[in-house]
Amino acid sequence: MPLVLQLGRARAAMMDVPAVLLSVCSALPGALGVSGAVLLLVDPAEGVAPLSASDARARWFGELQQRAGVGPLPGAVRTWRPTLTGDLTRVGHPAVAAAATESGLSSSLVLPFDVDGDRLGVLQLLGEDSRPVAAAHAEALRPLLDTLAARLADVRALQQARCAERTATSPPTAVPVPRSADGGDGAVVARGAQVDRSATGGETTATGRWRMGGRRSVESSGSSRRARNGRGVHSSSDDATPSEATTRALPAVPAGRPGGAPTPSASSSDPEAGRSRSARRGTGRHSA
Repeated sequence: MPLVLQLGRARAAMMDVPAVLLSVCSALPGALGVSGAVLLLVDPAEGVAPLSASDARARWFGELQQRAGVGPLPGAVRTWRPTLTGDLTRVGHPAVAAAATESGLSSSLVLPFDVDGDRLGVLQLLGEDSRPVAAAHAEALRPLLDTLAARLADVRALQQARCAERTATSPPTAVPVPRSADGGDGAVVARGAQVDRSATGGETTATGRWRMGGRRSVESSGSSRRARNGRGVHSSSDDATPSEATTRALPAVPAGRPGGAPTPSASSSDPEAGRSRSARRGTGRHSA
């Protein structure tokens, strides 16, 4: 068969898989004297349709079996055994029988093909009453299926090698570093953390631990700066300890009578007034 020679000389790197599959399906009816051919791939390569057919009627019948999951075509995929159906209108699922009757197809032969146990696909021959398919067609198709399986396996291996090469040579993906919730500057850090503002781009990095129940100190580039002990000369913190509170001066209350009445001034000639003033000034009899 000339198609076998063409497949044997085909190179996997230059092979147009959809065109080859279409050529195989289209050449079989004339070469074998059947009514149609359908080819279904188990794991098609990238960009390749899973189903190919010799004509519109064969495609319609093949797609109906594929969608319904019943009939000789999906049955051979499940069992991976050659399947010969002598009368499609009476044997099998009612939907498949009705479709066979409507399309005028009466017989089917499905042949799986693989390479060293690696399942690649199945080929279905379709026949009419005037041109039925037979078991002898399986022997005629064996060289073609073996060559087709070898070429499809080469294409799959080449595609896997290229995919692995792209994965190995692809540059690593840059992962963005998340910034703090407030934009970086003026970040709230834990007590005891050290803030490094010399990083590139002005980013703020903080190291330290949170202390349960403690206060958080805010370190920023503003005018207010604290010493390590939490206080400074110019500190404007509002959480000063009681020892840091300033003493408020009380207004002086003039000495005098109850009710705020002024005390009459004592005369310089009154000796009692003189002694009273001396006692208040600390110049009594016990003074030095």
